[in-house]
Amino acid sequence: MHNNITMGQLIAFNALLGYFTQPVEAIVNLQNSIQTAKIANMRLNQIFMVPSEQHEEREVRSLKVTQQNGDFNLKDVSFEYKYGQEVIHNINLKIPFGTSLAIVGFSGSGKTTLVKLLVNFYNPTSGEIALGTTKLASIDVTVIRDNVNYLPQKPYIFSASVAENIALGLKGAFSMDKIVWAAKMAEVDADIKHLPDGYNTKISQDSGLSGGQQQRIAIARALLTDAPIMIFDESTSSLDVLTEKKVVENILNMPNKTLIFIAHRLNIAKKVDNILVMEHGEIVESGSHEQLLAQHGEYYQLLEE
Repeated sequence: MHNNITMGQLIAFNALLGYFTQPVEAIVNLQNSIQTAKIANMRLNQIFMVPSEQHEEREVRSLKVTQQNGDFNLKDVSFEYKYGQEVIHNINLKIPFGTSLAIVGFSGSGKTTLVKLLVNFYNPTSGEIALGTTKLASIDVTVIRDNVNYLPQKPYIFSASVAENIALGLKGAFSMDKIVWAAKMAEVDADIKHLPDGYNTKISQDSGLSGGQQQRIAIARALLTDAPIMIFDESTSSLDVLTEKKVVENILNMPNKTLIFIAHRLNIAKKVDNILVMEHGEIVESGSHEQLLAQHGEYYQLLEE
């Protein structure tokens, strides 16, 4: 304005000023990036430093569960999450191979914790769990996973095609016929065929599938593994009553399977061979649907509510 510098000098000064201020700003902002990186590194190390569940050598490295050795036997089993309070108290239970079982009870009664002990996700605080005559603690965890399939309430859908999601975890080659069979058993075949590319449609956790469709894809994945013992932990909770009925009937018609359901909807309990009613980490009642109704106990109250 006072003609002390020319317009060209002003523009040149501003350009050079940018070369100076930008590195200074980058140095100042580097502190935030360093803090973020340190936190991310700490969290990753928390995962990487956790010992693998397969690090310990166990005696039984191979086991095929059959009618002769497939009974679950629990003797004086208790468990706590290191808070000083037992979640499971002194459970004595036998689950014969090839039978169906429903575990019911109010939230927090220990149902999920009990079945996770059967898959060896946790080790009992006290007591013993055996598969047939073999202690579960002596069986290699890979062998347990091959024979006991646990399906949680929340389904996991991976970024892959529908067929690849259903076949996830299978060892060796698989055929489309088997995948379609599993989808039909889970009553999701018709839904898949309505997708743009059918079984080749790319899906993910956020691909727009409903909760019920995701659960049925997860059920199909579990059925395809052909594990002799299957545990369904509220795995049909997002399904409508009619679809759930069809899926459960299809599962119950599978031969030579031990089927364990955790259920809040008691219409599943009506179809199984035996029912366990849990309360505060203990089994308070057991028997068939008709037997428990006649007792007018905890199961009767659950049914009335």
